[in-house]
Amino acid sequence: MRSEDLETWDTPELLRLKGPEVPVEQMRRIIDPYIFRDRGQQEKWWCFFKQNGVSMSWSRDLSDWTFVGNMNGGENACVLLDSGEYVLFHSPRNGMGVKRSRDLKEWRDEEGLIMLGQKQWPWSQGRLTAGFVLDLRNAPEIGKYIMFFHGATREGRQKWDIHGNASLALAWSDDLKTWEWPGK
Repeated sequence: MRSEDLETWDTPELLRLKGPEVPVEQMRRIIDPYIFRDRGQQEKWWCFFKQNGVSMSWSRDLSDWTFVGNMNGGENACVLLDSGEYVLFHSPRNGMGVKRSRDLKEWRDEEGLIMLGQKQWPWSQGRLTAGFVLDLRNAPEIGKYIMFFHGATREGRQKWDIHGNASLALAWSDDLKTWEWPGK
């Protein structure tokens, strides 16, 4: 949907992320879209989304999309720039994974997962996931990267439900490696 005032919205428009030639019924389930601008071509937009790992498409008008492919990765993809590289945060089964790329084609995994304080947090013993990182280093009142994420207990889970009792939380970092959070 589009809006000029964030109160009045147009009719929702389907993002044909697999390309205009792919029938809707063959697109399959697409979740967790994350749209960002190409660092070298300001008129080019990318959308990373969950399907067969992390899938990628690009567009110059946010309407006509070209599907590029996919890579190994979890859900809730989020991409930002750091030191001339794209940094992809994604959520495998538990924790947040990080990949880096200079060209959006070749990705390298950073070692280990970001687990924050999961071992000490009863509210996230079941799963820590869905990290979304926002670069607010240039906001004078914040000056850091902020990560919003989801934690879930082991209690309250059904056989089909991986979420249990859910909580949302935040952490912050100066360098995308060392993370702090309330109470640490």
